[in-house]
Amino acid sequence: MISFLTVAIATLIGAIGAYVLSVRSLSPVKKLSETVRLMHIGTLDKRLPVEGPLDEVRVLAESFNALLTRQERSFQQQSEFVAATAHELRTPLATLRSLLDEQAAGCDSFTTRSHRCKIM
Repeated sequence: MISFLTVAIATLIGAIGAYVLSVRSLSPVKKLSETVRLMHIGTLDKRLPVEGPLDEVRVLAESFNALLTRQERSFQQQSEFVAATAHELRTPLATLRSLLDEQAAGCDSFTTRSHRCKIM
């Protein structure tokens, strides 16, 4: 009877210890998961907290932060490219539009023709 009680108490203490240990071990993973869940395209400037001992969780956070930095840089370059391309397309399109407007209005004077030749 005593050995059964001893085994039951030891099992209970072991289970409590395992629970406490798992909660403490998974706490940093839970923090990382929550931070990543709250991120989206507009918040790429946020980074995961890198703290604690040099373990797998810290290495994961550092790697993810590096990934976010590269992703943020890519989005910035894409935005700059789109802005530059839009600017480069607006000027010729505006010129063509004004020429078409002149032609549609029936303006076919000498000045308009010479102006068109200079533009082309």
